[in-house]
Amino acid sequence: MELSLHVTLLALTAAVLHACWNAVAKSVVDKRRMYIVSNLVAGAVGLALLPFVDSPALESWPYIVAGALVATIYTIVLFAAYRIGDLSQIYPTIRGMTPLMIALGATAFADEHLAARQYIGIAIVSIGIFSLAFWRAADRLSLGMIAFCALGAVMVSSYTVIDGLGVRRSGSPFGYMAWLLIGYMVVALAAYPLLGRWRMTDSPRQLGRLVLVGLGISLTYGLIVHALNLGAMAPVSALRETSIIVAALIGTLLLGEPFGRARVVAAALVTAGLLVLKLPIA
Repeated sequence: MELSLHVTLLALTAAVLHACWNAVAKSVVDKRRMYIVSNLVAGAVGLALLPFVDSPALESWPYIVAGALVATIYTIVLFAAYRIGDLSQIYPTIRGMTPLMIALGATAFADEHLAARQYIGIAIVSIGIFSLAFWRAADRLSLGMIAFCALGAVMVSSYTVIDGLGVRRSGSPFGYMAWLLIGYMVVALAAYPLLGRWRMTDSPRQLGRLVLVGLGISLTYGLIVHALNLGAMAPVSALRETSIIVAALIGTLLLGEPFGRARVVAAALVTAGLLVLKLPIA
């Protein structure tokens, strides 16, 4: 299944937006506060969209509920993983695993079959992202970290396949997006006690950043769900995960962070993977 230019641009735009709101989120100290506020904002966006969209078909509602639940479980797993490992190791490991897992899930549950070169391209993208976690000889994952990363990758893969299946059954992609954002808000509020205590920040600037993150999440998820409705799940996922490389570029160009050999190698691998994924090979 080849991705159209339209779907490719949707996924890449989502990757850029994902990297941008993550750059804003990087300055937020309390990640639990960020999670709850950003989901409140996302839910508000979903509620604001309701008057302008059609209600999704009844058969898609179980997917909305399941997608919101699994995404929240992923967040809980991610917070737990960060207690025993660094973000620079945990996040690339999880996101590097997901495209191939999604390829398996899409084949099993959506009957999506890709060309051999597409699987190869996805694998190269995954290796590029994955390499960011293991560049230094001192970087080693404990068994506990590996277990959390694998579980996190399963959760990301699961909610991606769930959303892909759900939006295709909805008859109203934008209605599905709106209710999915509302679902994230509801489940996030219910899961709040599992994430620890929360107190509203006194800093208007900090609160403004949290609102920006929420808006970024809303737009990113909307674009990805739209792309999943139109294209094969695994290639869309691989394009989305390039956000890690985009975030590295943003850090270098705007935040003064060194790009470094690890990021150069990872960027080269991801670019090569995307070329294999997208360009026809005789």
